[in-house]
Amino acid sequence: MINMKLFYVFIILTMLSSFSAMKNLNAQKLDSLPIRKSMKLIEFAVMPVAYRGDLGNAYHQWNKAFSIGIRFKIKPKWHKSASIMWGNISGNDNNFIPSSESTAIVNKSFQTSFITAHLDINYHFFRRENFICYVGMGAGLIRFMVKDENGNNLNEQYNSRKRNEGYSNTVSSFPFRLGAIYSLNNGFSLGFQTGFLNPMTKYLDNIGELGGNKQDNILYTKFSVLLKI
Repeated sequence: MINMKLFYVFIILTMLSSFSAMKNLNAQKLDSLPIRKSMKLIEFAVMPVAYRGDLGNAYHQWNKAFSIGIRFKIKPKWHKSASIMWGNISGNDNNFIPSSESTAIVNKSFQTSFITAHLDINYHFFRRENFICYVGMGAGLIRFMVKDENGNNLNEQYNSRKRNEGYSNTVSSFPFRLGAIYSLNNGFSLGFQTGFLNPMTKYLDNIGELGGNKQDNILYTKFSVLLKI
């Protein structure tokens, strides 16, 4: 009877020891994720970008943009990031008809350069060893300049809009994104991200009151390389 009790005690202790070892192993695996405690990652990215607005089909014409950023882990399932993105968008619609009568000489094509800076918070909804998927939101500013086909600044062409209709070329922006990071064994990581910049303006194409009611937007798909620092 005593031997049986000792046997059961031995089995329980073995199970507890095995459980503790597995727990430690899992902790080590989670620690090898791309964004670890006190880790910082610097990110370099290139991305195609497309515009939705009044001139052309939504997200139909693609241009290129670039970004540089940094990421910090703040909790096991959360990281924050800061980034700067710059690039160009364009569009045209030779059949564009203003939404109301006006004497304005409305542009039917445009090319816009932009630069944006954001702070973001990201949640890791899926985690495996060396791999995470996340969803994130942020806030920041975007500055843009709209030009016509001859390279002239459309913001300064007041006859291209309704009388007394002006706009600021620096506005707030609230990006939303989905992304993934895969960590390599050499200190580098590969990233993928897609999302919307959500700028608070209707004037990325210089068309405001004479266009539709929706805000203009920018869709992007980011391919990045990240490096531990």
